[in-house]
Amino acid sequence: MKIKEISSAANDLLKQVRSLHKRQGREKQGLFLVEGQRGIIEACRKNLVLRHVVLSKAAAETFIAELSAFPLSEVNIVEPTLFSSLVTTAGPSTALAVAEVLPERSAQIFAASNPLIVIADAIQDPGNLGTIMRTAHAANAQGIILSKGCVDVYNSKVVRAAAGALFDLPFWADLEAETIISILQEKNIAIATCSPLGQKNYFDYDMRGPLALVLGNEGQGLSPVFAECESEMIAIPMNARAESLNVGISAGIILFEAYKQRLSYATVHK
Repeated sequence: MKIKEISSAANDLLKQVRSLHKRQGREKQGLFLVEGQRGIIEACRKNLVLRHVVLSKAAAETFIAELSAFPLSEVNIVEPTLFSSLVTTAGPSTALAVAEVLPERSAQIFAASNPLIVIADAIQDPGNLGTIMRTAHAANAQGIILSKGCVDVYNSKVVRAAAGALFDLPFWADLEAETIISILQEKNIAIATCSPLGQKNYFDYDMRGPLALVLGNEGQGLSPVFAECESEMIAIPMNARAESLNVGISAGIILFEAYKQRLSYATVHK
């Protein structure tokens, strides 16, 4: 593994890293950033194509030893003050990688005979979307579909909040709501929309069959297309004095109810 030190903020690689802070730059180049040592190790384990790795000099020695287990050709090292201009997420970060976007995997979402699918309906906060992806992966969902209006799945904050789930969980992004509904109906997958206005509690709804769970926007809730589609609207009962739950937390509550129901059903029908 070649070790290269970079001292100039005008270096071409560092310019490229900064260009990937914006969605336009990521889409144009087909690249995105993985920030943090844990994320880079996970990306290596999942065999993502890493074009470049950049480390802060403060942590280079110990982390290079970890990276030596993977077939990386080069690691770039910069001073901590220079490194701080390269990352987008808050908190101490000492490593980042430039990765190629993942291959299209929409078919995998529907490959299972009894899929559980998450629909992100214009989720705009990157932390929420990353949390939803991480939770969906943990709850054994087969994939996530993102409607138009969602935050970019390759936003660095999404990547970090997803904690490796982005590299494993199949996703399909930037679809019109009408298109999503049409695909689900064509494949005979039931739709359950999650809303405080739902008349049925989530734990009273049978989630054992092919199912798509729709999670609405943080401020506006479900878009009109999903709110009015042929579906079961389910709710999480809560203290009447509470305004609402964060969409990431709501996803966890409902997805793990689905996981419990499916696990119990599979155990009984062995």
